[in-house]
Amino acid sequence: MNTELMYYVRLFFQVLPLLIILYSLQHKSKRNFKISILFLVIIYISNVYIDILDLELYSFIIMTLMAIFLNSFFFKKDVIDSSIDYAVFIVIGFPVGLFFELAFTFIGLLNIGIENDEVIMSFYMFLMSIYSIIIFLFVPLKKVVDRYRSILRKSFLIIFNVFIFYFISREDFLINSSRNITIIFLSYLAIIMSSIFIVKEYWSAKNKESLKRQHAELLENFDSIIEDIRSKQHDFKNHITTLKNLCFTDKETYEKIASSYISSTIEENSNIDYLTISNNKIINSIVYIKSCLCNSKDIKFVFECSNKDIQFPLEDYEITSVISNLVDNAIESIESSNPSRKEILLKITSCEKKKSLQVSNTGNPIPYELHKKIFSKGYTTKKNKTSHGYGLYNIKKIIQKQGGHIFIINNDSYVTFEILFES
Repeated sequence: MNTELMYYVRLFFQVLPLLIILYSLQHKSKRNFKISILFLVIIYISNVYIDILDLELYSFIIMTLMAIFLNSFFFKKDVIDSSIDYAVFIVIGFPVGLFFELAFTFIGLLNIGIENDEVIMSFYMFLMSIYSIIIFLFVPLKKVVDRYRSILRKSFLIIFNVFIFYFISREDFLINSSRNITIIFLSYLAIIMSSIFIVKEYWSAKNKESLKRQHAELLENFDSIIEDIRSKQHDFKNHITTLKNLCFTDKETYEKIASSYISSTIEENSNIDYLTISNNKIINSIVYIKSCLCNSKDIKFVFECSNKDIQFPLEDYEITSVISNLVDNAIESIESSNPSRKEILLKITSCEKKKSLQVSNTGNPIPYELHKKIFSKGYTTKKNKTSHGYGLYNIKKIIQKQGGHIFIINNDSYVTFEILFES
């Protein structure tokens, strides 16, 4: 077989495992898949040129930095998350790669040197690609990494700081400190930046704990929900007794009173249906609580769900935060604008490979120039700026982390916040 052809085949299988592992750590969507193909093409072409230049150790460093940069740029991640993704690829690939290399050496395939035999090297990289595909198909890599990502981010920053301190405190480096003044400056700058990130991680973790507490408070409301249902069941018996007694009145009185009585009873108990409207107990519970809150404020609340089995790519506490904040904002908007018709519509739909969550409310439209600004950290229209301006900011962070998008839609009747996930 043509040696030059095998050279390009080998380089292809050399970058393919990187693509597969990095893609498995992203939200699965058509957009991300197309981006991954572009990522592969750029990395492959770059790898060809760098390999031709024969930069030895620098080749690995350049490819590592390029992979981290492209991962950040294409998948909208910060440098820390991209570095963690690349570290996951190294941790997953290195032990198996070492095993294959030892196995090849043991059976005599590497006696002539793996770098000199393109066929054997291509086969070696092909096996690594197959291994990466198996990881992609059968290991929930993204779920595992995301679960511990907060810890990984802190660990990465600490290890990075320790490495920089070690690097600039070596004896040979200190002896030639006058020659290394630029490196020392950049090293201290890197330490300062990573320290800032560590503080930022602390506050991010604190915010996450706040969201989890909010979710825990929701779970604590289950007992009160059950008690509320029991109370309404008891009242229902009284309603039946009342209707039974109305049967003994004259026809005109019955038609006048009974119809109105039945309608008010149905409306009063309609929110109980929300506890079974979907197969997601968390969504049901949030909707029930918020519908009760709206009823207490004389706001009509409507919940529509087109798919009982719909699952959003969010943790339970994130679902709690997103829906609760959007509905609370809708209630505040109605109370501040005081429209003639007070109504909130929560709508969950799924079609083909799209999942949508919409919260609409009557009231004043949001000016187009504020559509982006309203999601900024700390932005609020409330007079009391303290502890406000973080709800929509947190929602956007939660949604974007899972590859979703959030939009604001104004029409004649409603102001709508729509969250969209594409799979």
